[in-house]
Order: sequence, then structure tokens, then C-alpha cells
Amino acid sequence: MDLEEIRQEIDRVDGQMKNLFLKRMDLCGKVIEAKKRTGAAVYAPKREQEILSARTEDVKEAYRLVCGAFFKQTMEISRAYQYAQTAKGSEKLTGLPQGSGRAEISFSCEDESGQPAVFLNAAALARLCVEEFTVKREKGRMLCGLCVTGDFSENLSKAAVLQILEECADAKAAFF
Repeated sequence: MDLEEIRQEIDRVDGQMKNLFLKRMDLCGKVIEAKKRTGAAVYAPKREQEILSARTEDVKEAYRLVCGAFFKQTMEISRAYQYAQTAKGSEKLTGLPQGSGRAEISFSCEDESGQPAVFLNAAALARLCVEEFTVKREKGRMLCGLCVTGDFSENLSKAAVLQILEECADAKAAFF
């Protein structure tokens, strides 16, 4: 196979992945409707870990880490979409600007959780500007401060803030 043939095959695979991704997002819409009815939380860390383990257990070693990263990123995108579907009317977002503004959020998480990166990715997905991000380690935990600015009229922007407030029990936010 020459380079052009390889690229054409990648294009075909990408087209299949696009269709599967769109189907997955439709199913995520159904998941959030079910979660709304039952009061279940958007974030289910145990379920996500089970999925990651199942999706990578039979993958050859050379691809295992990147395969896990692919599915982890896919689940993060799905969570952002689910939070966007629940953001409207959330009491935790009371005071969030309806247009341009700033959100200052403090939260903590376990050192190895990866949650700060998830939250920064959610902010980037929502096209929010990270003005400041601070981290202080203390007794196996990361104490974080995040300041983001942008247009909070978009559901994904609201979702990025809501995600932190929902997934970190001690999160506090101020809106300007």
C-alpha cells in the first residue's frame, strides 16, 4: 500500500467512526433522559473504570494505553454532552452570567484522579479561556483553583462549570 492508499483507507475508517460516534451520542441522550428520571448522577466513576478495563483488556500491549486514552476521551465528551443537557435550571449555576463573564472555582481531588485535566478539557471543549489554574498538593490531594472566562450563554460552557461543581463535593464557585 502506498501513502495515498493508506490515507484513503484511514478516510474510510474515519467515516465509519463518525457514524458510530453520532450513534453513541444519540444513546448518551437516552442515558441522560433515564438519569433524569431516576435521579442518577451523570458521573459514574466505577462504571467508567469498568468500561475502560473491558475496552482495553484484549488490546495488544503496544496499543493498550492509547486505546484507553481514546475511550477515556470519548467518555469525557459524552459526560460534557450530558452535563450540557442538565445545565439549564441547575441551582448550582445560579448567578452564572448569561453571556460573557468569569467563573472562579475552587475544588480538590485525589492526586492521581486526573480530574483537573478532565475539567481543563471540558473548558477547552466549551471554548472557555483558562485565565488561571493553580494546584497545591496536600496530604494526597490536589487543591485547585480555576478561573475561566467566556460566553456562558452556551450549554457547553454551563456544562463545564457544572461538571466541576457536581464531581467535586467540596467545589465552590463565584461568578462575575
